Amino acid sequence: WTTKADVTGKVYTLNSSTQKWVESIPPMPTARLSPAVISQPSCLTVVGGRNKNYHNLFDVEIFIPYTSQWHKTSPAPSPFCNVTTNIINNKCFLADYYSTRVYQLCMSLNQTANDSSNTPQVITEWTNLCD
Repeated sequence: WTTKADVTGKVYTLNSSTQKWVESIPPMPTARLSPAVISQPSCLTVVGGRNKNYHNLFDVEIFIPYTSQWHKTSPAPSPFCNVTTNIINNKCFLADYYSTRVYQLCMSLNQTANDSSNTPQVITEWTNLCD
């Protein structure tokens, strides 16, 4: 790497009518490059990536469309960058080429009955499938 990239938390979507990229949701709390992104109907999950100093990150953040908010959740078991993600039979898998490990990520969104803020509790659980 010879130059520092512009590291932001911005999220863009392609407007298919205009063929232009536009900011469509609030920026992620953690600015990063090359994260793993998992898209599901109920949420958008961003795992790891690199910060402006090119250190790999443990951060996991989930965007909930119906609240239009990002939520930080428990960190990943190892720092991820440039990993492959897939959803198979409603299970999310991350393959890390550098550590040659495969993890399964289980997520659930819970809302307590007494929570008037309409803010869900995000629960994540990681399983290393290579041990």
